[in-house]
Amino acid sequence: MITAFLFPHITNTCTLEITVHWIDDKFCLHQQLLSFIHLTGSHTGSLFASKVYQTLDEYDLKKRLFCITGDNAANNMTMTWHLPNYLAVKDNIVWDPDTNYMLYFAHIINLMVQKFIRAVIVTPSNDDEGNIDTGNGDNFTLDIGDDNLAFRGIIS
Repeated sequence: MITAFLFPHITNTCTLEITVHWIDDKFCLHQQLLSFIHLTGSHTGSLFASKVYQTLDEYDLKKRLFCITGDNAANNMTMTWHLPNYLAVKDNIVWDPDTNYMLYFAHIINLMVQKFIRAVIVTPSNDDEGNIDTGNGDNFTLDIGDDNLAFRGIIS
């Protein structure tokens, strides 16, 4: 997943931050800042898309792009309309912004899930009854049935 944010400045400039998030084969969450680009002039979605594309190209992530999160600013939405053109014309990659662009609300959920994953996975010590000690005072019980997985506990 890619997170792309524009941080506006008073001087009609802004900074574009592009971060990649992924989970490895051991279910460890990772994130890495890929680009922190100072932009001047008009902050159009087209410019934004070209910078996102250049970053994906630089890190060879174009074929691995699943989704992008951001807020509902007009230039973010316009970026999602331009990015598929770069990917299709230059790399023959189909990327659907209607399916793969998640608005800021999804980003908030992502932050909550990251906190939950860190609370449960970072330092778990399981006992024989399925209780998990997260190491920070929060205890969880995993109920694993035939058709469901339920968590009971409190995340602070």
